[in-house]
Amino acid sequence: MPYSIQIAKVGSQQAPGPEVFFMDSFDVFLPLWFTMAIVRGEGRTIAINTGFESDVGHLVDGFPKWHPKAIFARSEDERVEAVLAKMGVQPAEVDTVVLTPLGSYSAGNISMFSNARICILRSGWAALLAPGPYSPDRPPTVGVPARELNYLLTTGWPKVHLLEEDDQIAPGITTFFTGVHHPSSMAIVIETVDGRAVYTDSSFYFRNVEEDIPVGIGRSLEEARRSYARIRKVADLLIPAYDPDLFKRYPGGRIG
Repeated sequence: MPYSIQIAKVGSQQAPGPEVFFMDSFDVFLPLWFTMAIVRGEGRTIAINTGFESDVGHLVDGFPKWHPKAIFARSEDERVEAVLAKMGVQPAEVDTVVLTPLGSYSAGNISMFSNARICILRSGWAALLAPGPYSPDRPPTVGVPARELNYLLTTGWPKVHLLEEDDQIAPGITTFFTGVHHPSSMAIVIETVDGRAVYTDSSFYFRNVEEDIPVGIGRSLEEARRSYARIRKVADLLIPAYDPDLFKRYPGGRIG
């Protein structure tokens, strides 16, 4: 039951080196390319992440206030509507949306996929709506834009499917909790003709997993080492969610 995967860029950021590599690369800023993926096969069309919301002005203005080099950008052809059109995908034909993690770059257009089951890590959903006493003090709308959070809690609620720490999306597509970056972060394991591909946001660059270097903006070094070891064991093909080199290693962003 092999699937094909098509990866697309939906925005970018310049990030301080230590954000990407823990306690390393202090003297450089590195590009992060935010991605989504469309998985097709077995009569299924599955979207991994949904890109940024329509208006990203608050990000364009806000990132440089944090650091003048921390530039955020999204071109018109990186809007989700344009990305899907280029792939030949209609939102209504997507039957499943998988969100990893819950963030502005993944959850900006959930309601666009009106026929889709929405897969979210159960523990990540709990952390969003009922964070612990020592969790960062921020509203849920930091993780999911207000319009999309309202959709999830109202019209979209019957479509929400909460995943356990090890779960299955479809035959040949499984997930497991990674954490590392967010409590809602996971790995998605997809069977392709080229082997098992693993898409994850817990690894920003290939180097994180391949050289066992935790991401710098993370919640647990232990989760990183444990998750990276499991990913190395499982993955024939690694898909780190933000590495520009994805499109060099997989020309056109295509796998399978």
